Amino acid sequence: MNPFGPLRDKVAKTFESAFGSTPLNERVIDILAQATSIGRFRDMAHLKQEAGDILSSVLQLCTECDWEPDELVSATLRKIESRTEIYRKLGRKLRVGILGGAFDPIHVSHIKLARDVLDSGAVDEVWLMPCFDHLGGKSMAPASLRLEMCQAACEKIRGVRVFDYEIRHEFRGESYHLVKKLLSDESAQTRFDYFLIIGQDNADTMLSWTNSEGLERLIPFIVVPRKGCEPSKPSSWYLHAPHRVVQPASHSRETSSTEVRSLLARGDGRVLELLPDGVWDIIRHRRLYSPEPATPISNRKIALYASTFDPPTLFHREQVEALLKNGFDEVVIFPTGPRPQTGDYEHASPLHRAAIASLAFRGLDRVNIDYSDLSLARFSPPCELEDRLKNMGEVWHVVHHSMLKGGARNASTIQLHWDNGAVLWQNSRFVVLQNTNELVEQEDLPSRHQLVIVPERPASAELRARVYRGESIDDAVDSEVASYIKRHRLFLPSTRSRHVSFRVDRPRLLIVADERNQASVAIAKKYSSFAANSPNLILVLGGDGTMLRAIRENWRLRVPFVGLNTGHLGFLMNERLPDNLQGLELLSYSQPMLRVDAKSSNGEQTMGLAYSDVWLERAEGQAAWLRIDVDGETRVSKVVGDGMLIATASGSSAYARAMGAVPVPIDSQTLTLAGSNVFQPNFWKPMILSDDSQITMSSLDLSGKRPLRAFIDGSPLGIVQEISVRRSLTASVELAFTKEFDPSAKLLRTLFPPDLQI
Repeated sequence: MNPFGPLRDKVAKTFESAFGSTPLNERVIDILAQATSIGRFRDMAHLKQEAGDILSSVLQLCTECDWEPDELVSATLRKIESRTEIYRKLGRKLRVGILGGAFDPIHVSHIKLARDVLDSGAVDEVWLMPCFDHLGGKSMAPASLRLEMCQAACEKIRGVRVFDYEIRHEFRGESYHLVKKLLSDESAQTRFDYFLIIGQDNADTMLSWTNSEGLERLIPFIVVPRKGCEPSKPSSWYLHAPHRVVQPASHSRETSSTEVRSLLARGDGRVLELLPDGVWDIIRHRRLYSPEPATPISNRKIALYASTFDPPTLFHREQVEALLKNGFDEVVIFPTGPRPQTGDYEHASPLHRAAIASLAFRGLDRVNIDYSDLSLARFSPPCELEDRLKNMGEVWHVVHHSMLKGGARNASTIQLHWDNGAVLWQNSRFVVLQNTNELVEQEDLPSRHQLVIVPERPASAELRARVYRGESIDDAVDSEVASYIKRHRLFLPSTRSRHVSFRVDRPRLLIVADERNQASVAIAKKYSSFAANSPNLILVLGGDGTMLRAIRENWRLRVPFVGLNTGHLGFLMNERLPDNLQGLELLSYSQPMLRVDAKSSNGEQTMGLAYSDVWLERAEGQAAWLRIDVDGETRVSKVVGDGMLIATASGSSAYARAMGAVPVPIDSQTLTLAGSNVFQPNFWKPMILSDDSQITMSSLDLSGKRPLRAFIDGSPLGIVQEISVRRSLTASVELAFTKEFDPSAKLLRTLFPPDLQI
């Protein structure tokens, strides 16, 4: 007797009566949506209800396909049984080497150690795990900043990533208790085989650790020899299984965080050789490890180039290259905000100005772009910028020679119109961009100056006028800047839309594929002939999760993302693309990201960016207590529940939908505010807000009994006291679709049963 027979018949009768005949693809979409939803429920009542929904839909699928459920179950069991021996031999878990430490700051020897372990084949990945507190009470940089430095250091290293477990759990204690807690997590039992990575110097002294024998039994170690260590004794504990010794590929100079901090405190420029890419920028901007008053990095010349760059031209890039060739160690590009008191205004929005600046100066070494004025919609005077950058070295203001005219009579633009201009003229340094057609008078030069000869080129104002008249500016700006201006119709007297059409005549692709999906891998090979180092299109192959990862890693390239769905629902993906992408016509949706400012319980501030959603949830068993402010005004004084979520239009079809919110079209200028299992206030329902709203969610619990943890696009931020979310003025994403594909129509198909579709 078929045990599913009566139940399947009852399901079929009910579904037919309620919904009528359902196409196969719609049934599959329904099941996939339910499978996505089930992961959001924590209490058993909701989980049971969702499990019943998905089970009923699967049984109905069997009826519509004329499958016998018991045969499907039996086939699956036979498949599992046949693979049991293979799984036992090969192992199903990912081998992860955990490299713990203070990382205060992370340096090149840390990265080399991780690479050596990876190259040995002992593990599949290396996870850097910064500690939360120092056991000896030693003062360190804030945990959030050490985490940020680690993320910057390993951002482009395949197989190395950051593991925030200790910081997220605010763990204080010995390694034995940390490892015991880690191994008790379900993921350690089902998904990962963990190893601890330590240097031989620590391995030789591990007997002095608390409960070292217990720790040795809990987890296998990977030990890497260090310079200065005595040869291992035959009786050394780590020479015996399951532990392993990995020999480094080469013995380069080793450093320590203590040495790095010492060099930073002295302002010694040699420190830059010991820091991974991206780490120095964080140290500089956060002003870490410098004594008070701060000592500048000696013998470094910093060119501060502040301008509207509206738009940035090839002339600007030539000027920056000339500065680097004339003895400057670094050029800081500073797109300025508007100066209301002078009547100046921005011709392109901060969002677009940030994008075209990124494109114009991409690929230049020792060039950094500071978007702080654009992100805050303000104007910082040159004296403030100089003070902000003085810890980097000697700051030189980049000025055009025309700004010096009248300097001998105290009548130059700098002396008359800059804040504290007269003082800056006497005390500051200026690098003067001098063209060959018009020489500056010697008596008009400030006392401390350096001349750099550059050719004369059209000014930004002239280029804006040419665009307005419908003339080409391809000869005066970078090709990608020109494409961006055309795509977004900048500097034209027309109403701008968040979606525009454009054509890709010569595609240059960065291909991001879900490597676990064979279909994605196969399609990536098909399009590999279009791959290029300087992409004008990012092709994403997989599902929405792959797209979110691609956006998180590559949005700064400022080129459109086009997806091809090989995953589940794929709301952010096209259903099909032509084999030949040359001449591809696309519709691009330009969407600002969300800026997320988070504050921890001890007052540490962190900032992140979200494309899809941001949420707070209870970190332990007790419900979260929250206050919700919108645009600085308290709107809900107390929310009690499992958590709250803020979603963009793009993210409204994901977790927000599972929380009962109605998904909105991708080009909607809205934010969705949804709650998870909210039981106070009892009227609570998801709501739609304008996307220019600033939403702040604060914990009402000051006792620590109800900790909250935050997530940005699924990535953990750790334990927080408050998060504030608003539209970013500088970070944006372009998502492109073929003209044959309508993302809004796909959304409607998932919202309405077939007989109710519009």
